[in-house]
Amino acid sequence: MKKIAIIFSFIIMGFSTFPQLATSYFMTNLRQSIYTNPARMQDCGFSFSLPLLNMQSSAYLSTLNITNLFSQDNTGKFYVDFDKLAANSADFNYLYNTNQLSFFSLGIRFGFPLYIHFDNSLKTNFYLNYPRGLVDFLSQGISPSNPRFSLTNLNIYSLIYKQTAITVGFKITKDLTVGASLKALTGLATINTKSLILDINVDTANNTNYPIDITSAYDLYYSGPVNFSYNDSLVLDTTSGLLALGAGADLNSIRNLLSPKNHGWALDLGFVYSPIKYVEISGSIIDLGYIKWKTNPREISHNETTFHFEGVDVINDTNATDQLIDTLKTLIAPTVADNEFTTSLNTRIYLGIAFKPVDYLSLGFAYQTIKLQPKNWMNIYHFSAAFNFGYGWSLTGTYSIYPHSYNNFGLGAALKLGFLQLYFLTDNLALPNFGLSYFTNRTTPPEQNSATLWLKKTQLVNFHFGINFNFGCKDRLDYGLLD
Repeated sequence: MKKIAIIFSFIIMGFSTFPQLATSYFMTNLRQSIYTNPARMQDCGFSFSLPLLNMQSSAYLSTLNITNLFSQDNTGKFYVDFDKLAANSADFNYLYNTNQLSFFSLGIRFGFPLYIHFDNSLKTNFYLNYPRGLVDFLSQGISPSNPRFSLTNLNIYSLIYKQTAITVGFKITKDLTVGASLKALTGLATINTKSLILDINVDTANNTNYPIDITSAYDLYYSGPVNFSYNDSLVLDTTSGLLALGAGADLNSIRNLLSPKNHGWALDLGFVYSPIKYVEISGSIIDLGYIKWKTNPREISHNETTFHFEGVDVINDTNATDQLIDTLKTLIAPTVADNEFTTSLNTRIYLGIAFKPVDYLSLGFAYQTIKLQPKNWMNIYHFSAAFNFGYGWSLTGTYSIYPHSYNNFGLGAALKLGFLQLYFLTDNLALPNFGLSYFTNRTTPPEQNSATLWLKKTQLVNFHFGINFNFGCKDRLDYGLLD
C-alpha cells in the first residue's frame, strides 16, 4: 500500500493551480502573505526572490481518496475498486488543482506609510467537475439495474497564464492599512466547457437489439499553441505554433508561441484594521479579472440532438459495427468556429479576525470562498495559531475544514539566517508526515503505519516553499539569527 500511496501523491501534485495556501494568510511576517491580502506590509526595507526559489502546488478532491479508490484482492494485489468509488461519490464531484512558479519578485518599503511589491509568475488552474453517472458507469456499465449513462454537467476548466503584478500597500492610520494589486495577464492555453449534454438510455428489456435513445450537445472553448481545423476529421496545422518548432519555425511563430495575443487584467483588494487593542480584522478579494483569447481561439460546439437507435443484431449483421460508428459520428460531429472569447479567473475572497494578546502570538480564524467553474463557490474555514519568536523564527499551525474533508492540519515555518529567509508551508501535513515516516519508521508494517493511514484518507495535498532575501529589517521579530 505504501507504493500506491507514493504513486497517488505524485499523481495529485502532477495535475496542471489550488488557491494560495491559507497558512500564508496568517504568516504576516512572510512577504508572500500579500498573495492572499495585498494590504500586508512588510517591515523590511528591501526584499526579493529569484527564479525557482518561490513555488507552490496544491490539489483538492471533493470525494476521492486512496481508501475509496483502491482495494486489495486475495493475492495481495491492489486494483481500482469502482464499486467502492461509486458508493462514496456524491451527485457532483470535483478536482481543483493550482500551481504557481514565481520568476522574480521584489518588495520595497518607502518609510512608514508605503509598500510596493512587484511579481512576475507563471500560474496554472485546473478544475474538473464530474457527475455521479460517470462513476456509476465505470462501476456497473450498462445493465438492467443501470440502463442509463449520463455525462451531463461534466465541466472542465483549465488555464495556463503569465502574470505581472504590482502591489501597493498604504498605511492610512496606525490602525488601518489598505492595499491593491494590478495584474497584467497573458494567457498561454485554455480549454473549458460552457455546456455538455450526453445521455444514453438503453432498453435493456429488449435483449435482442437493445434499442438506444441518445441525446447529445456540447459547447466548449479552446485556445493554445496548437492550431487545428475540422472538416469531417481533425486537421492539425504543423506550420505554426508548437507543432512548427520541429520543422524550423520562423521568428514570428516562436514569438506568438511565447507571447500570444491573449491579454487580460486582474485586481486584488485588501485591508487590515485594528478596531481595538489586541484585535485585528482583515479581508481581501483576489483575482477579480479576465483573459480575452485571440490566438488560435476555437469554439467547438454541437447543437442538441436526440436520436432513437433501434439497435443491431451484432451476431448476424456484419455491418453492425459500421452502423454504430456512423451513428455516433453523426451525434457528436463538431462545428468548429474561429471565435474570440473571454474567460474569468478563479476569484477568491478572504475574511479574517485575529486576537493578539502579545506581539509574538496571534490566534486567528479565516473564512475563504473560491469561485469554481462555471458558477459554484467552495467555502473553507481556517483556524490558526501563529508564533513569531525573536530573531526571525516564525511558526504557524492551522486547522482547515474543506467540503467533506476534516483531517487538514497545516503548518508554516520560516527561519531567517542573516538576510536569508527560508520558509515552507502546507495546509495538510499528511504528505510531509508520510515522507518523514517512510524514511524513519522501518519497524511498523507499512499498512499499519499511522502516517500511511492518514495519507490514505486525505483529499488535500499542497505545499509552498521558497527563499527570500531581506534587507533593512527594523522589527526585532524580523531579525535573522546572524544579524
